[in-house]
Amino acid sequence: MNNLHLIHERLVHIQLFESSAEPCCSQLENDFLFIGHHHDVYLYNCQNHDFSFQDSKRIQDLDAADDIIALEYIKETQTLIIVITNGFIVSCHDFPIGKFILKSQIEGGCHQARWSPNLSLIAIVKDEGRIFIIDSYGLQNEPLATIDIHKDQKSEYESKSVGWGKRDTQFRGQGMRLDPSNSQASQGSQIADYCDSDINQIKVSWRYDSKYFAVSYFSETYGRRLGVWSPDGVLYAMVKDQPGLYSVLSWAPTGYWITTAFKNEASYEIINYERNCLKRCSFKLDFVDPNDKVIFNLIDY
Repeated sequence: MNNLHLIHERLVHIQLFESSAEPCCSQLENDFLFIGHHHDVYLYNCQNHDFSFQDSKRIQDLDAADDIIALEYIKETQTLIIVITNGFIVSCHDFPIGKFILKSQIEGGCHQARWSPNLSLIAIVKDEGRIFIIDSYGLQNEPLATIDIHKDQKSEYESKSVGWGKRDTQFRGQGMRLDPSNSQASQGSQIADYCDSDINQIKVSWRYDSKYFAVSYFSETYGRRLGVWSPDGVLYAMVKDQPGLYSVLSWAPTGYWITTAFKNEASYEIINYERNCLKRCSFKLDFVDPNDKVIFNLIDY
């Protein structure tokens, strides 16, 4: 990490509406920053290392329990898109002059939304484990796909016969082959219950080209699992044989590896999977207390 240099730092106090809701942000290149919090959207100017408040606008007719959970500015259409916990998908053209318009609604509400890197797609997640893939440019249309992550199904990768890519022939490295603690039998299924304090969390991370996204979720039957889907709802691959997975998740910017973690009573282990959900490599964080929370410097979804 010796090649990292701090270019610019500025501490700014932002006064938000008093609410327990977590704020969410969207930055338009290096020019403007949009902040969504509770029912309000704030606009800040951050040009030339400046950071000054420009305007704010409140979404009306929302209940007290409703919160903004995600927002993104689509530069091509000059439209700000906002997702709310009650399932509302709201847009505003030419913010803050334009009006908030309800474009679509997810019945029963939702608890998170993740845009694809090219901002053309939104993965909207419901608590019970359904994911809706929405077209950012056609919000009023039906979802492009609806995925039930808890539904048992055969993946596209499992349907193929590729001898060198089977799990029993995958690359593990000499250290992993020799270390008896790496065997699935020694790990035990009880670790899945111990390690996952955020059982209800569903994490989504897109690949850089928006052609696939990974989902980390908890199954009452199998413990935490990791799957890869295409935007049209096809399950490409699934990690099924790794008890003790932790909920952190990020698809590396190169697109080669999906990074997550394994946690037990002694340490963390960072694991890299390929798109076909075969383990590529791993390393332990012996200096990290197992009670600490691990996050990534990538987009931690």
